Amino acid sequence: METVMDVQGLWESVESPANAVLDEKKNKTARSFIFQAIPEDVLLQVAKKKTAKEIWKSLKTRYVGANRVQKARLHTVTVGGYVTHCGWNSVLEATCAGVPMIGWSLIVDQKLNKIMMVEEMELALPMDQSEDRKVTAAEVEKRVRQLMESEEGKVVREMAKARKVDAARALSEGGSSRVELKRLVESWQPTTTLIGI
Repeated sequence: METVMDVQGLWESVESPANAVLDEKKNKTARSFIFQAIPEDVLLQVAKKKTAKEIWKSLKTRYVGANRVQKARLHTVTVGGYVTHCGWNSVLEATCAGVPMIGWSLIVDQKLNKIMMVEEMELALPMDQSEDRKVTAAEVEKRVRQLMESEEGKVVREMAKARKVDAARALSEGGSSRVELKRLVESWQPTTTLIGI
């Protein structure tokens, strides 16, 4: 969200100096952007905040702690692997941390993500599940041992380390992720056409 708001010229409404004069139009637009991106229950809690800066501070207080805990766990040297439901945010966080995964998909897009992670990207081993998505304790133990001790697990661990480097490069200033996101946001900018000139 920060990048999108920055490209729109709205981030200054969130990170303005304490004594800065508030641009009311930008503040309203920034509040609107934030409101569109958060769940309704959270929206109800922050809707009375008057400025985008106040809303952002409230959201930061609410969410940053939880995000830091998961990221800190993934970046800890002792984390040898991560059993994931294959949600894309979890996959990206583990990839950025260089942590190999065991994919245990539950619903909808997670199944496709799991196939891509296992077969295409080689970042995960699959968790075998029954028709009703249940997994036995023996299966969990088997996959953890496989990830930590087998040749197949070694390939996944090495691939995770390599993708960590690629992810850092893509997320750096001028990296492909930043460049493409900026280009996408710029494509949303209204264009004006002068007729008859």
